[in-house]
Parts: sequence; structure tokens; C-alpha cells
Amino acid sequence: MNNRIVYIALFFIIILWSCTYNELVIIDKRPGADTTQIDTTGPKKLVYFYPRIETLASDDGYASTTVEAFPAGRRVQVFVFARGIQYLMSPIYQSLDAGSLTPVSTPVVIPTGNYDFYFTSINTSSDPPTVENSVVSPVSNGIDYIWASAKVAVETNNTSVPVTFTHSCTQVVFNVINDDTTQLVDWINYAMIQMPDTSGLEWDLYSGEITGLNTTTDEMDVSQSLLDDKINMPASGLMCSQFLVPLEYSGTMAAFMQLKMTTEGGGGYKGYDLTLSIPDGELSAGNSYHYNIYFAKDTVYIGDVEINSWIIVNEEGTPLYPTISDE
Repeated sequence: MNNRIVYIALFFIIILWSCTYNELVIIDKRPGADTTQIDTTGPKKLVYFYPRIETLASDDGYASTTVEAFPAGRRVQVFVFARGIQYLMSPIYQSLDAGSLTPVSTPVVIPTGNYDFYFTSINTSSDPPTVENSVVSPVSNGIDYIWASAKVAVETNNTSVPVTFTHSCTQVVFNVINDDTTQLVDWINYAMIQMPDTSGLEWDLYSGEITGLNTTTDEMDVSQSLLDDKINMPASGLMCSQFLVPLEYSGTMAAFMQLKMTTEGGGGYKGYDLTLSIPDGELSAGNSYHYNIYFAKDTVYIGDVEINSWIIVNEEGTPLYPTISDE
């Protein structure tokens, strides 16, 4: 009797899961998409995905694009389209090892043909946000939205697909530098930064861009403002960072830092209000903006903003490379 109840319960769970899965609505907004349906009943081929992630590296003051192996422990959703518009499936994969993806449950096994693949992730072990009507809405500050796409002709079994992820958000980094022969600051105890308004913004499945209608201004062009609220910047050592939605704003951005000072720096904890310039009025997707904050005996000042290497963070958003040069 108990087994029968269990089987009935499992049956309804499967039915409910199937209904939820089928509610996913995909709308292809790209012009000229092929609407031809394909036969998916024939022999199928297994597809493997090998991801990398794009980052910026600074070389003698010049920013250049480089790629690194996709980290282990991340989850990715793979959207599969045949001939542009026919949506087939969107399984979840995970990177058990750096640089490769393994299906959580359903692998991508599809007939020979030409396919468009789209990949979404928030660069953590959590599932990506749900896509409805081909967008994620609303989007939030504090999340590392990453995206990739690939056009592939699947002709043989075990087809290998290279995947290059890009960052759809922007990153702000504070580097605290003891600009003196004496160390004045021990570590960053607490930091916050003003948040861009995300009203009406969407993360588009087909372009990977965070953009859309801003309901506060009723304009189609992204015209943002800064909220009065601030968002926490996880810190490690003399570095802290945070992910923000791309920002177009001609004013300045406010921040706050509480620092643990050395005996030479006065000891205890001290708070500092900061006013940050926004380079060319824009914090662009994929860029990591490094603000160097210098502490000398009688002076605290913010140096030039650098577009530098993307800082990798752990599951809690804490920077993994806290060592800062004092030179």
C-alpha cells in the first residue's frame, strides 16, 4: 500500500515538472530567422561543450582581451535551436572540471544539422535564472551574468563545441594601496557602493546584453540613474569588488569604506566616504574598473581609474586575489 502511494506521488511530481518545463516560452526576435521545422525523429548525435571565459588583461596600460579556462563548479543552461528558430531543449550542465561541461540530467543528443546554441550562467554553482519570452527580467546588481553563443554543424557523434563566455555585467574593484614607507591600512573591514537603477532592464538570450526599456524615464534607450541605496562589496585583504549592471551616467558614484588601521595609521577602524568618477560616463559590460585608493601619512586620494583584469570571486563574491602591490 505504501509503495502504491509513493508511485502515485512520483507520477504527479513528474507530470507537474513536465508542465512547468513546457511553459518555457522562446520568442526569436532576430530578423530573418529560418522558420523551417526539422525532423527530430532520426538518429541522434551526442554533443560535448568545452567552455572558456573572456577576461581583460592590462599590458603596459593597454587593455587586451584574453580567455581563461571556465572554472570548475559552475552551472550553465544550454539552449538548443535548430535552423535558427525551432527551440528544442534547454538542459542544465555543470563544470565538474575546469574547461568542460557535464549534463546534470539530460545531455544534448540531436540529429545531424545546423544548430544555434545559447548559454547562460551566473558563474556560480546555482542554476541560471529562468528565461521567459527570451529574456531574464528583472536583472539585479551583485550577479555575474555570463553568456555565450555558438553556431555549429552537427555531423558526427561526439561533436565538440568550443564555447567562449563573456561578462554581461560590469565590475568595480577597489585596491587600497599604502602609498608610503609605513603601512597605514591592515585590511578592508567593510565597503559599499551605490547601485545603478535596474528598472525595466532585461538580459537578452540572443545577444547576451543587459538592456531594455527603463520604466522610470519611459525611454527605449538605457537612461539610468543611481539609487540612494548601496550594495555591499565583499572584501579580502586590501581588495574588494562588486558586479553591477552596465551603467550610463554622467555624474559621480558614492561609496563607503571602513578600514582596519595599523598603529601607525591611528589604530582601530576608520570610515571613509568616497566620490567616484565614472570614466566617460559609462561602466561598460565586460570591463573591470579598478579604483586605486592611496593612503599616505596625511593624505587619502583616488588615483586614475584603470580598466584591468577581471577579478575572480568565490561563491560568496569575495575576491580571490587580495594581494596588492605597494609599488
